[in-house]
Amino acid sequence: MGLLNKNCFIVTSAMQTRTDSSATIDRWLSTLHTIDSINARIKNAHIILVDMGADVMPRQFLDGYFPDNVQFVWLNNHPHVKQVSIDSTKVAIKMAGLYKIDGKTQEELIAWLDLGYIKNMTETWAINHILETHDLSIYENVFKLSGRYFLNDNFDIKTFKGPITFKPQAVRDDKSINFVSIMWGFKGSTFDKFKELWKNTYKYMLKQYNEHSKVIDIESSIYYGFNILQHEKDLIHFTKSLGVSGKVNNENNKIIKQ
Repeated sequence: MGLLNKNCFIVTSAMQTRTDSSATIDRWLSTLHTIDSINARIKNAHIILVDMGADVMPRQFLDGYFPDNVQFVWLNNHPHVKQVSIDSTKVAIKMAGLYKIDGKTQEELIAWLDLGYIKNMTETWAINHILETHDLSIYENVFKLSGRYFLNDNFDIKTFKGPITFKPQAVRDDKSINFVSIMWGFKGSTFDKFKELWKNTYKYMLKQYNEHSKVIDIESSIYYGFNILQHEKDLIHFTKSLGVSGKVNNENNKIIKQ
């Protein structure tokens, strides 16, 4: 690693899920495309593939498909991931009595809350786990990229020029900012500070869910966890473009660019 691997990508994935098992092949192919898009644009990148799905993918889906610069971190059977899955149903049932969404039945609302809790709490904890168990200060640049997205031809590593780089997504009614969570980056020299601020983000989300029964996501939690108002001038750089695309979470199956 070291000098040969100046750039590190943390790729988060859930190739097998308990809520969408029929889409496993599609998720697997999307993750392969994510890896290919990184290697096509960044030479000698070290890729940490963090999978949090319902189970580990069988060997026949791994051998010969993923290149040698991919390090697998399987968190599928980690006790914390399993506990999140158990807690999600309890949290969803509790919160369903506090929220109402037009057009959704009570059962659909519970399912939506359940899935949201699993996605947000599992991914935030998993990234925190990687930051705690890997020394990422050895890299010049560290990026996080969601496994169902891919780098496109607009990706430019020079866009990530701040110690920490996020893309703002929307300004909320309370003037806080939602940030795009599918991709962000930081300099290896900022690793310790980033690790501290990401842990703050995880703790903030946990508190909002468990103590305040508030629906919260990663996109809105970053603002508070990273204390944006304090750090935006000296530590955090806002970019207008990430150079990523993906075909997920939209009704018309269109490619979304960020």
